[in-house]
Amino acid sequence: GLPGSKPYEQIPALIERGNHRIENNLELMDKDINHSLFLANDHFSYADITLYIYLQFAKRVLKKDFSHYQNITNWETHLSKEQSIQELYDS
Repeated sequence: GLPGSKPYEQIPALIERGNHRIENNLELMDKDINHSLFLANDHFSYADITLYIYLQFAKRVLKKDFSHYQNITNWETHLSKEQSIQELYDS
């Protein structure tokens, strides 16, 4: 879907497939995260940072709405209170 630094033609079917894959993965994560405060284990990890940054980019730049994923929304609220996340946005 994304052309990168060169203006390649967009492929609508590829964009649609990518959007479906994102939705499918978020549905799975939304179910799984219901059992823990963090993604990969019982501790804050790189997995949490990666998804948090992705969601922030998607919401702020791509104007995506993830509010229908209640568990991810709760996780995101919890994670936003982590000191390292706060420091990331304070810098």
